[in-house]
Amino acid sequence: MFEFPVLSGEYGVSSHLFHWTDLTRYEQFSSTPSTKREVLAQIWYPSNIHKDTLTQYAPELIPAWKAGLRTAGFPESQLSELDEIRVHATPDAPILKLAKQYPVILFFHGYVAFRSAYTAMCEDLASHGFIVIGVGHTYYSQLTIFPDKRVIAALPEHLRQDKLCDELSSLNEQRIWLDDASFVINQLIKVANDPHSKFYQCMDLQNFGAIGHSFGGSTAIQLARNDLRCKAAVNLDGALFGNSPTVGFAKSIMIVVGQKSWKSFDSKTDHEISTQTGWPIKLVNILREKYKEAIPLLLRNQNAKTYFIEIEGADHGAFSDWVLLKSMPLYRLNRNIFDMEKLTGDVTGSAVISEINKNVASFFKSTLIQE
Repeated sequence: MFEFPVLSGEYGVSSHLFHWTDLTRYEQFSSTPSTKREVLAQIWYPSNIHKDTLTQYAPELIPAWKAGLRTAGFPESQLSELDEIRVHATPDAPILKLAKQYPVILFFHGYVAFRSAYTAMCEDLASHGFIVIGVGHTYYSQLTIFPDKRVIAALPEHLRQDKLCDELSSLNEQRIWLDDASFVINQLIKVANDPHSKFYQCMDLQNFGAIGHSFGGSTAIQLARNDLRCKAAVNLDGALFGNSPTVGFAKSIMIVVGQKSWKSFDSKTDHEISTQTGWPIKLVNILREKYKEAIPLLLRNQNAKTYFIEIEGADHGAFSDWVLLKSMPLYRLNRNIFDMEKLTGDVTGSAVISEINKNVASFFKSTLIQE
């Protein structure tokens, strides 16, 4: 059995999955013109469950995960390890009722990643007394599996990241993600005011925060810029897309970067980075501008407290559960097929996740919790 790190907060944690349809937006990526945009959102919250409780990790993804590794050449005899991954957020337990409302944090996954890949961070944040909502961006998530078993994979152009290589199309991409965020916030307001909901009157949605990885980090920053209710944002190793990304605003932000991903733009040419990552060279050139050059500008222009943290030895993929999962025998013994350390860096997963979680929890406690 492979266990995720012990929760560092005082509370046990549970989770629930919401499936919502935005009746105000047509799904531009659907082959059926009348289709409305659907979004999955997973909520992690404090509960009466003991904090050491274990439950299966992302059970809905296991069959597709196994199929992908099988196709890549991983030994069939080792695939059962995926069934033995354990996390702490028990599904659908009652929320722990407190005298005050819980601060709310929206979490945005990376471009063509998926919400479940950040479970270690989300459930740990919830153990500190936050309600955390992982927003799934349909057609951008590697896989979206709806409760009725429909499956939508990321579009090929999203997998290739074509649309980030053009300024106008990248602005449209950011707008779609921000529209998803606004829709989820509106749905949460309904849930929080529904007497029949387990979350009734439990959420403080006038003072929420945002956090995201990669393109999701850009989304978090832009949401704080645009929404008065969003009081603080954390960007995990993400370039800054969207309108006026380096213009300061009066919100506290924290930028956390991987030392390897940050320093690579100093020590390597665009061609070398493209060869290493597989990203189009045009995208690497854009990232040099929107990541390495834009982040220091934004930090200098901010009109509130800012924080910049480098995680020693970490690469871009170290801000997800992959930094933990890479130590499973399944991945350690098959690095010739897929070497996850090329994504995460040669770092100890539990130490990296602990450092990130400690800084993120401290930041949001200082910005969202009113003593």
